[in-house]
Amino acid sequence: QASSPVDEPIANLPALDPATQLDTQAKLLAQIAYERRYELFEQGLRWEDTRRLGTALTTTPTLPFLPTPLQECDANPAAGC
Repeated sequence: QASSPVDEPIANLPALDPATQLDTQAKLLAQIAYERRYELFEQGLRWEDTRRLGTALTTTPTLPFLPTPLQECDANPAAGC
């Protein structure tokens, strides 16, 4: 019997064992959210999921400004260094 491409896995990932890896509702919901993030990438749904579930988006901290180089401070006293 021939198999269709729909029946074949897209990625060679190990299957989840619900008895050990998804034994609580929190773990199951976390796994669903994780898979939605990757399955629906670039479709604009992560913001909706974040808002609906009440979870915060995490970002990397950034500097509020870049320091002015010392050469610029010496050349331009009005630079406010």
